[in-house]
Amino acid sequence: MAFGFNPHHKEEYLLGNLTSIQFLVITSRAAEKLEWTVSNISRSGFNAATDSFLGSRFQYITVSIEGDKAILTSEAGGGELYDWGRNKRNINSFIESIEQLKIAIPVEELAIKCQELEQRFSETTQDVTTTKSEKEKFRFISFFKPSGNFFITPIIVDINVLLFIIMILTGVNVIMPDNASLLKWGANFAPYTMNGEWWRLLTSMFLHIGIIHLLMNMYAFLYIGLLLEPYLGRLKFASAYVFTGLISSASSIWWHGEMISAGASGAIFGMYGVFLAMLTTNIIEKSARKALLTSIAVFVVYNLANGMKAGIDNAAHIGGLLSGLVVGYAFIPSLKKPENVNLAYILIFLLGLGTAGTIYVLAHKAPDDTVVYQNIMTKYFENEQKSLDVYRRINSLSTDSIHYKAKAGLDLWKENAKLIDSAAKLRLPDNMHDVVNALKRYTAFRCESYLLLTDVDLKDTAKTAQIRSYNNQITGLIDSLKAQQDKKE
Repeated sequence: MAFGFNPHHKEEYLLGNLTSIQFLVITSRAAEKLEWTVSNISRSGFNAATDSFLGSRFQYITVSIEGDKAILTSEAGGGELYDWGRNKRNINSFIESIEQLKIAIPVEELAIKCQELEQRFSETTQDVTTTKSEKEKFRFISFFKPSGNFFITPIIVDINVLLFIIMILTGVNVIMPDNASLLKWGANFAPYTMNGEWWRLLTSMFLHIGIIHLLMNMYAFLYIGLLLEPYLGRLKFASAYVFTGLISSASSIWWHGEMISAGASGAIFGMYGVFLAMLTTNIIEKSARKALLTSIAVFVVYNLANGMKAGIDNAAHIGGLLSGLVVGYAFIPSLKKPENVNLAYILIFLLGLGTAGTIYVLAHKAPDDTVVYQNIMTKYFENEQKSLDVYRRINSLSTDSIHYKAKAGLDLWKENAKLIDSAAKLRLPDNMHDVVNALKRYTAFRCESYLLLTDVDLKDTAKTAQIRSYNNQITGLIDSLKAQQDKKE
């Protein structure tokens, strides 16, 4: 069993008493007998393809003549990571077919075919080696083009890449998008998600925090998609991705509601969980299980360990992985009876109900302090905007109007003081408490400033100087809060 991004098997074959032309006639006939598609035949060899050109089980066969021998190669043409021994079986079958034809093909027919081939070569100068770049181009394009049993994976990759491109074209930073941009495009954030924007559980699965994040996730997803989709089929594969991704998003807001999260990694961990479950059964042939189990386990352990770093949403990873294990085991009966389509539909329906139930439980068990904090801040800043009207119009208002509006503004700031006191009692991350403490001082200065305005005489230089002093301190606090926010983002 070969391993790699393009696993292959290669063998030398001695031409013996055959000329290179005779060998080409026999080998091309042998390839056609095996129902391979032969192309780019030249004096130095030819190419052939097994199955469909765009299927994920497609193998690319190369015959290359070098003097008195030929190099026969079979490699994965669709970017597979494991070949399950198919490439070796291809070459063995190819050699067996060649040996049979060497005996079976009449001498007269062989001579006629050789003449036809010589005539064909005299009319073209194409050589098999000139197709290398086309072959590489095909491999790259195949990652993005849905076909055969590699269908859902490229669609999901395309959605992720297309969304990222659109974000960049609208001005989002390509390396590190800011929080405002992420929230605008559908990132998962408990105060928003749990306030009715539940669609963020889904949209955040296709949204990435910079190009490095996107590339790493898409590489990991292609790896598992190439392995897993041919086994699960389109419907089960797509269902597993969505179900595990939704649960990973719900796990994120359950564990740390203050974090803005985005990315496909939770769903990707889910797919690895599905595959881990399958590797503990006899669904996958025994000879392949050990190597695959080791490879998948190393990926999972390494990335979970790496997820312990600050800023990485390990809750989503763990939630995705555990839900993936459940989904994987749930699919086993339908994988053992692929002909029973109704069984697959029933299992997907039940898993959908289970996913909805899990999201409901996680959402209602999630600490809602960050949601309460967000609601408090919304009301706080609404009051602030209303109160500032007196300052916006102070040069055009009479003294009585200033006193009236200042009293109304003071009432709003007294309400804000109560709001901030309630926010200080919430269980919040340290950075949020720092903001609350700064807002406490800010609110106190505003209350003092508005209290002075309620009976100020604009000709009273002492009082106006005191108001300016409060306003200067307020400006300093605002600049400090902005600096904290910029540093956070």
